[in-house]
Amino acid sequence: MRMTKYGHACVRLEKHSRALVVDPGAMTPEPEALEGAEAVLITHEHFDAGRLREHPGLPVYTCPGVARHLTEFGDRVRVVEDGDVLDVAGFRMTVVGEKHHVSHPDVPPVDNVGFLVDGEVFHPGDALTVVEVPTLLVQGADAEFRRLPVGGSVEI
Repeated sequence: MRMTKYGHACVRLEKHSRALVVDPGAMTPEPEALEGAEAVLITHEHFDAGRLREHPGLPVYTCPGVARHLTEFGDRVRVVEDGDVLDVAGFRMTVVGEKHHVSHPDVPPVDNVGFLVDGEVFHPGDALTVVEVPTLLVQGADAEFRRLPVGGSVEI
């Protein structure tokens, strides 16, 4: 599997000439992030739907909170929840978690799902969900993911 990091939180996963993209949005300036992808996974509310409009046939898998903001995309938006297991673009996905980490004590956390990909890579979004996995994509204050160089790729 090849993982490539784009922009703020976007990661492209490729395997056997197939690809899916996690969390593309306004802070993902590279248009190639979505080129040829078969699906988009959105972990939580932090995006701009513009990139989705540029790729009208692309299915989107996301939590209920995000889906409420994507009604313009109709049935291409698929709501997923903790415990769901599905095959997407040649990858086996397990949906893990339900809520974003607490950002402020006066603001309830929004919906947030993580995606465990092929039992190897876990993208938690902005949740503090714990999963035993060989590769955990962790976003830090510098907006880099562990094991992924900024704007680069890595094979696992």
